[in-house]
This record gives sequence, structure tokens and C-alpha cells, in this order.
Amino acid sequence: MPLWLQIALPIFTALLGGAAALGFTRLGKALDRRRERLDTRKAAEAARTGWLAAKAASRLPSFSCRQLQKGFRLENLSRNPATGISVTFAGYPREKVKGLPDEPFDLAPYETVDFRLPGTKDLLELPQMWVMCREYAEPVAIGIIESWPL
Repeated sequence: MPLWLQIALPIFTALLGGAAALGFTRLGKALDRRRERLDTRKAAEAARTGWLAAKAASRLPSFSCRQLQKGFRLENLSRNPATGISVTFAGYPREKVKGLPDEPFDLAPYETVDFRLPGTKDLLELPQMWVMCREYAEPVAIGIIESWPL
């Protein structure tokens, strides 16, 4: 109920008597119910848009890159295909990468592709890997999991 009505309601009820007071009380309750319905509608809409955003995010592919004994493995970890994939490495020329398909390429759900980065055994740190696909608006940095002892 609006503040001005909360202030005016007791004054009017005292001045006008019982019959008028009943009318103002009903008006105040009706306004309270309307406010509750609006709040419920807003909460339901917020929950629905949050659910839609979470559902859309679950449709995006996710990637993992793992170091193998001889090379690396890029994997699509999601239940959804990744299309139009291009892979770049910070500070490492794409021409030197061996085994990656020509760009752009696709990965089906849970599909993997193995590749090698010649000359990286001498590096202290592996180059940063960036993956871009049609499902993402901008490139995503993928950390390389070092699962093989160097």
C-alpha cells in the first residue's frame, strides 16, 4: 500500500465513521493484493529468464586440451557439436602445428583430435591455446593439462 494512503486512511476513518472506513480498508487490501501479484509475476519472469540463460549456456561446446606422451589432444567435452573451429597459439605459428585439420573444422560431441607442437619440449611454458567456433562470440582460452611427465 502506498505511504500516502497509509497516512490518510486512519485520518479518513476517524473523520467519516464506520461505513466509509470499511470502504477504505477494502481499497487498501485490494492495493496490497495487486502489489503481491505484481511481485509474484516479476519473480516468475526473473526465474524464467534465468532458466533460459542457463539452458542456452548448456548448449555451448566446452573444450579440454590434454598433453599426451607424444603430442596433445583437443576434446569437445559437451553433448553438442562444435562447428567452424579454428585454433591459434599465442607466440607459436599455426603453420608449425602438425595433425590439426585444416581450419575451420568440426568436432562432434565427445570427439577428439590429436596434434603435435614441434619444438615445445625446450620451452619452459606451453603456448596459450585459443579456440574459436561458431557457437562462441569470441575466442576462448583453453588451458593445456600437463598429464605426461616432461
